[in-house]
Amino acid sequence: MRDFPSLEQVRAAIAIMHTETAIDRRNRALVAFAILTGIRDRAMVSLSLGHMDTTRAPPVVRQDPNSVDTKFAKAIVTYFFPVGDDFAAIVRDWTSELQRVHLFGPADPLFPRTRMGVGTEGAFAPAGIEREHWSDASPVRGIFRKAFEGAGLPYLPPHSFRHTLGHLAQTWCRTPEELKAWSQNLGHENIATTLTSYGRIDPYRQGDVIGRISGHPSVAGEEGALAAEIGALLARHRHSAGT
Repeated sequence: MRDFPSLEQVRAAIAIMHTETAIDRRNRALVAFAILTGIRDRAMVSLSLGHMDTTRAPPVVRQDPNSVDTKFAKAIVTYFFPVGDDFAAIVRDWTSELQRVHLFGPADPLFPRTRMGVGTEGAFAPAGIEREHWSDASPVRGIFRKAFEGAGLPYLPPHSFRHTLGHLAQTWCRTPEELKAWSQNLGHENIATTLTSYGRIDPYRQGDVIGRISGHPSVAGEEGALAAEIGALLARHRHSAGT
């Protein structure tokens, strides 16, 4: 079973991150953005300001495969997941800083590359941000590692946030429509992908869930429809896997 952070752990990691410099604020916004969207790290580093619209409620990110490195070169529309206004405020403040302070435009990177300069001791050192995208996602993983380890937590990579969101779908979605929208927001065309890839239930919680189902055999309405749909999807997945 893969490890993934709770929302409380994500908040703890963000809470210890510095905010003094533009690099600090970029890094903080990057972690907040990851839990708000579940967007893969390769796509995050290729996003530009013009791909995101924070004037909508909820804000939306349009991953255009012509300019964003999406999986299977697929167009994906992702709205901010309802995981916390505090996360959204961090990202909004960052985009506002980019536009108002650094004068970035729609084609400039949402998470710009670090500009290197000569430090006080004559060695190369971070000297701000520049209008360039990162060439790969390795700096993002370094930012996550530093944030989690700084909070006294084990390192959890950006992709683990997708598992967090997949598990939240199990307890937060109450109708088939909500579950479908949540799955689609992760870029999945099939609900089964969300449930089988990111939705494995902890064995201890599994017993609680089964107990509730057996205690309420006459579940009806939308919740009953959701339970039936999930059951059918998982049954088909077990059958195809030969279990």
